[in-house]
Amino acid sequence: MRRSLVHTLTGLLACEFLLVIAMPAGAQTTPGDIIKLSASTVAADHRVLATRYRAHAAEHEADAALHDALVSDLKARPADDEAWDLARDAAHYAQHSREAAEALRDLAQHHEAIAERLGSAETGKPSAAGGCCGKGMADKGKAMADKAKGMADKPTEPAPTPAKPNHPAH
Repeated sequence: MRRSLVHTLTGLLACEFLLVIAMPAGAQTTPGDIIKLSASTVAADHRVLATRYRAHAAEHEADAALHDALVSDLKARPADDEAWDLARDAAHYAQHSREAAEALRDLAQHHEAIAERLGSAETGKPSAAGGCCGKGMADKGKAMADKAKGMADKPTEPAPTPAKPNHPAH
Protein backbone atom coordinates (compact mmCIF):
# COMPACT_ATOMS: atom_id res chain seq x y z
CA MET A 1 0.00 0.00 0.00
CA ARG A 2 2.85 2.38 0.87
CA ARG A 3 4.40 1.82 -2.56
CA SER A 4 1.19 2.89 -4.33
CA LEU A 5 1.01 6.01 -2.14
CA VAL A 6 4.60 6.89 -3.01
CA HIS A 7 3.86 6.40 -6.72
CA THR A 8 0.74 8.55 -6.46
CA LEU A 9 2.58 11.32 -4.64
CA THR A 10 5.43 11.23 -7.14
CA GLY A 11 3.00 11.47 -10.06
CA LEU A 12 1.12 14.37 -8.49
CA LEU A 13 4.31 16.29 -7.81
CA ALA A 14 5.41 15.75 -11.41
CA CYS A 15 2.06 17.09 -12.67
CA GLU A 16 2.32 20.19 -10.49
CA PHE A 17 5.90 20.76 -11.68
CA LEU A 18 4.75 20.58 -15.29
CA LEU A 19 1.97 23.05 -14.58
CA VAL A 20 4.43 25.50 -13.06
CA ILE A 21 6.96 25.32 -15.88
CA ALA A 22 4.29 25.26 -18.59
CA MET A 23 2.84 28.60 -17.46
CA PRO A 24 4.74 31.52 -18.96
CA ALA A 25 6.15 34.04 -16.48
CA GLY A 26 3.65 36.64 -17.74
CA ALA A 27 0.79 34.36 -16.74
CA GLN A 28 1.60 34.82 -13.05
CA THR A 29 -0.99 37.30 -11.86
CA THR A 30 -1.43 39.28 -8.66
CA PRO A 31 -4.81 39.84 -6.98
CA GLY A 32 -4.81 43.39 -8.40
CA ASP A 33 -4.17 42.01 -11.89
CA ILE A 34 -7.11 39.61 -11.56
CA ILE A 35 -9.44 42.46 -10.64
CA LYS A 36 -8.22 44.58 -13.56
CA LEU A 37 -8.40 41.71 -16.03
CA SER A 38 -11.92 40.79 -14.88
CA ALA A 39 -13.11 44.33 -15.64
CA SER A 40 -11.34 44.41 -19.00
CA THR A 41 -13.14 44.87 -22.31
CA VAL A 42 -10.36 43.02 -24.17
CA ALA A 43 -11.04 39.40 -25.11
CA ALA A 44 -7.39 38.35 -24.61
CA ASP A 45 -7.49 39.45 -20.97
CA HIS A 46 -10.42 37.13 -20.27
CA ARG A 47 -8.62 34.29 -22.05
CA VAL A 48 -5.63 34.84 -19.72
CA LEU A 49 -7.96 34.55 -16.73
CA ALA A 50 -9.64 31.43 -18.14
CA THR A 51 -6.23 29.79 -18.57
CA ARG A 52 -5.22 30.78 -15.04
CA TYR A 53 -8.44 29.42 -13.54
CA ARG A 54 -8.11 26.12 -15.42
CA ALA A 55 -4.52 25.69 -14.16
CA HIS A 56 -5.63 26.48 -10.61
CA ALA A 57 -8.48 23.95 -10.96
CA ALA A 58 -5.95 21.30 -12.00
CA GLU A 59 -3.93 22.07 -8.85
CA HIS A 60 -7.03 21.53 -6.70
CA GLU A 61 -7.84 18.26 -8.51
CA ALA A 62 -4.27 17.07 -7.88
CA ASP A 63 -4.59 18.03 -4.22
CA ALA A 64 -7.87 16.12 -3.97
CA ALA A 65 -6.27 13.03 -5.53
CA LEU A 66 -3.34 13.29 -3.14
CA HIS A 67 -5.66 13.41 -0.13
CA ASP A 68 -7.81 10.57 -1.50
CA ALA A 69 -4.64 8.46 -1.67
CA LEU A 70 -3.81 9.51 1.88
CA VAL A 71 -7.30 8.44 3.01
CA SER A 72 -6.81 5.01 1.42
CA ASP A 73 -3.45 4.60 3.11
CA LEU A 74 -4.78 5.71 6.49
CA LYS A 75 -7.77 3.35 6.30
CA ALA A 76 -5.46 0.44 5.48
CA ARG A 77 -3.62 0.91 8.78
CA PRO A 78 -4.59 -1.06 11.86
CA ALA A 79 -7.60 0.34 13.72
CA ASP A 80 -6.35 3.49 15.34
CA ASP A 81 -8.37 6.55 16.36
CA GLU A 82 -5.68 8.93 15.17
CA ALA A 83 -5.49 7.35 11.70
CA TRP A 84 -9.28 7.38 11.34
CA ASP A 85 -9.46 11.03 12.42
CA LEU A 86 -6.78 11.94 9.91
CA ALA A 87 -8.61 9.96 7.21
CA ARG A 88 -11.87 11.75 7.96
CA ASP A 89 -10.22 15.17 7.82
CA ALA A 90 -8.26 14.32 4.66
CA ALA A 91 -11.47 13.11 2.96
CA HIS A 92 -13.19 16.34 4.00
CA TYR A 93 -10.35 18.40 2.54
CA ALA A 94 -10.34 16.33 -0.67
CA GLN A 95 -14.05 17.02 -1.14
CA HIS A 96 -13.51 20.76 -0.69
CA SER A 97 -10.63 20.64 -3.16
CA ARG A 98 -12.91 19.02 -5.76
CA GLU A 99 -15.58 21.68 -5.11
CA ALA A 100 -12.99 24.44 -5.49
CA ALA A 101 -11.79 22.90 -8.76
CA GLU A 102 -15.37 22.84 -10.06
CA ALA A 103 -15.88 26.51 -9.11
CA LEU A 104 -12.62 27.45 -10.83
CA ARG A 105 -13.66 25.61 -14.00
CA ASP A 106 -16.97 27.53 -13.89
CA LEU A 107 -15.04 30.81 -13.63
CA ALA A 108 -12.85 29.77 -16.56
CA GLN A 109 -15.94 28.94 -18.61
CA HIS A 110 -17.47 32.34 -17.86
CA HIS A 111 -14.30 34.17 -18.84
CA GLU A 112 -14.11 32.16 -22.07
CA ALA A 113 -17.70 33.15 -22.85
CA ILE A 114 -16.91 36.80 -22.12
CA ALA A 115 -13.82 36.58 -24.34
CA GLU A 116 -15.89 35.05 -27.13
CA ARG A 117 -18.53 37.77 -26.82
CA LEU A 118 -15.90 40.51 -26.76
CA GLY A 119 -14.05 38.89 -29.66
CA SER A 120 -17.21 38.78 -31.74
CA ALA A 121 -17.91 42.43 -30.88
CA GLU A 122 -14.39 43.33 -32.05
CA THR A 123 -14.85 41.48 -35.35
CA GLY A 124 -18.51 42.42 -35.81
CA LYS A 125 -19.49 38.76 -36.18
CA PRO A 126 -22.12 37.22 -33.89
CA SER A 127 -21.00 34.58 -31.44
CA ALA A 128 -21.45 31.04 -32.75
CA ALA A 129 -22.40 29.53 -29.38
CA GLY A 130 -24.65 32.33 -28.13
CA GLY A 131 -26.02 32.71 -24.64
CA CYS A 132 -24.27 33.84 -21.50
CA CYS A 133 -22.03 30.81 -21.06
CA GLY A 134 -21.22 29.99 -24.64
CA LYS A 135 -23.52 26.97 -24.48
CA GLY A 136 -26.50 28.46 -26.29
CA MET A 137 -28.29 29.02 -22.97
CA ALA A 138 -30.59 31.97 -22.49
CA ASP A 139 -29.41 34.88 -20.40
CA LYS A 140 -28.77 33.23 -17.05
CA GLY A 141 -29.04 36.45 -15.04
CA LYS A 142 -32.53 37.21 -16.39
CA ALA A 143 -33.66 33.63 -15.81
CA MET A 144 -32.44 33.71 -12.22
CA ALA A 145 -34.13 37.08 -11.60
CA ASP A 146 -37.42 35.76 -13.02
CA LYS A 147 -37.16 32.65 -10.82
CA ALA A 148 -36.46 34.75 -7.71
CA LYS A 149 -39.42 37.01 -8.53
CA GLY A 150 -41.68 33.98 -8.95
CA MET A 151 -40.55 32.57 -5.61
CA ALA A 152 -41.13 35.92 -3.88
CA ASP A 153 -44.72 35.95 -5.15
CA LYS A 154 -45.51 32.56 -3.59
CA PRO A 155 -46.79 32.48 -0.01
CA THR A 156 -44.59 30.54 2.38
CA GLU A 157 -46.12 27.27 3.51
CA PRO A 158 -45.11 25.44 6.68
CA ALA A 159 -43.33 22.14 6.20
CA PRO A 160 -45.63 19.11 6.46
CA THR A 161 -45.38 17.11 9.68
CA PRO A 162 -44.11 13.58 9.18
CA ALA A 163 -46.77 10.87 9.25
CA LYS A 164 -46.68 8.32 12.04
CA PRO A 165 -45.78 4.77 10.96
CA ASN A 166 -48.72 2.38 10.55
CA HIS A 167 -47.01 -0.65 12.02
CA PRO A 168 -47.87 -2.00 15.47
CA ALA A 169 -45.43 -1.62 18.35
CA HIS A 170 -43.67 -4.79 19.49
